Amino acid sequence: MTARDDDRLARVMEAVRALARTEGRPVGIRHVCQACATMVRAGGVGLYLIGDLGSGEPIYATDVVSEQIMDMQITVGEGPGVYALDGLSPVLAPELTSMSSLRRWPLFAPAAVEAGRPRCSRSRWSST
Repeated sequence: MTARDDDRLARVMEAVRALARTEGRPVGIRHVCQACATMVRAGGVGLYLIGDLGSGEPIYATDVVSEQIMDMQITVGEGPGVYALDGLSPVLAPELTSMSSLRRWPLFAPAAVEAGRPRCSRSRWSST
């Protein structure tokens, strides 16, 4: 880890702890997702738990639209989240209405736009 990574991690961890302190509760998944959404100015954040077989199970979303987007990706088997679950690199879809996004994710992209999320990015974080 670089000094920049250490600094970023420290800022995220402090934001998570601050949310939990404000509520007088132990740190939970909700605090992590909400802090990350705030720090990157995301419309919403969702977290998948990756099982032994590599499949993702949605376990938390910061809002209803994020929950719909997560479920939609698992249901149709495509979208940035599905691709991010396969690897450790981020998958960016800055504009889901673009022709490249519609070709890449013909089922997911129009449904995500209709649900209210014209942009998506997903990353897989590993604890190892």
